[in-house]
Formats: sequence, C-alpha cells, structure tokens
Amino acid sequence: MIKTFLGGILLPVNPLEEIHFTSQSAHSSQHVLGIGEVVTPNKKNLLRIVIQSLFSQRGPYSSSASPRELVNKLLNLQDSATRFIVEGEGINWNLEVVIDSFDFRMPFGEAGDYYYTLTMREYKKTTAKERATTTTTTTAVTTPVKQTPKTYVIKSGDSLWKIAKSVLGDGGRWKEIYDLNRDKIKNPDVISIGKELRLP
Repeated sequence: MIKTFLGGILLPVNPLEEIHFTSQSAHSSQHVLGIGEVVTPNKKNLLRIVIQSLFSQRGPYSSSASPRELVNKLLNLQDSATRFIVEGEGINWNLEVVIDSFDFRMPFGEAGDYYYTLTMREYKKTTAKERATTTTTTTAVTTPVKQTPKTYVIKSGDSLWKIAKSVLGDGGRWKEIYDLNRDKIKNPDVISIGKELRLP
C-alpha cells in the first residue's frame, strides 16, 4: 500500500493519476550580435513535483480531519520548507520541498469535497556565504528574440490541466492558460471543443 505524506500529514487519498517529477537544466541562452545564439551550460534546476488529489468527507476517502481542515493545514505549509514522503511497494521518496502553488476547488454537487493541484519544488539549504558567491557578472551584447504567440485548439476530452500537461509539461500550469483566456473561458471546468486558446 502506498502512503503519501506532506509536512507530517498523511494525505487520505493518494495522487489521482500520478506524481509528476520534472528535472530541467538551467542552461542560459543569449543572442550575441554577429555570432547568434550562445548557450551557457549550468547545473540542473531543483526537482519540481506536481500532484493532484482530493480531500473528501465520503466513505474510504475521509480522514479524522475534515476536508476544510486539511486545506487549511496545506495552506499553512506554504510558509516554510517541509517534507514530502511517498513510501510503499518499492517506492521510497523523501524530499525536503517548498510549496510553489496550492490550487484547490470545491465543485458544486460535491459539497465539502476539495480537489487540488499541489506544485512543489525541491528545497536545498544554503548558507549566506554560498548565496553571496553565486552571483556572477556577465557582459554581452544581446538582441531581443521575438517569439510568436503560441496557441492550442481544444479537442474532445481536453481539460485545461491536460492541455497544460501535454503542451507546457506541467498540469499545474492550467491556471496560466485560464488567466490568458478569460475572455473565452468563463468556467475553467467547462471548455468548448474547437476553441483556440493562447498559451504562455
């Protein structure tokens, strides 16, 4: 049996589909006049973790704390680094993390249930001396790179989370798509097939 903990809190429902881990490089790119694009390799960024789940007051999904109490506990965890642990059946993740975003919603018709997306980032302690030595100065002549706006046409079975996951690589970025398209989307849970969306 798999158990998921965050800040010592046992999450009563394990992540619904998956735990999404992202490790990206921190390479920087610049356009230098007369040369073109130049890439400077850097160490990898900290690991990003995204989970989706729910807090429910019904049946096997309920816990001793109410869904609202669990939401409040996770909101309080955003103030500092905390532990994220997943264990069981050959799985053993134990990371210190910070919570980047905690998006939650309570659908009508399921009063008291909270569906949420939690985006976390691996936390790495540093000393004041390490932070002071990480600043570097570079001088280069750069020219702005014009990027064409990205769009996506909604297909059958799409949701903002699925679009964000497939196109942006992170389902937790669904709200960015919603914010860019508020003129076209009134309710983020209801999107129309064939509609063209702007992407960040």
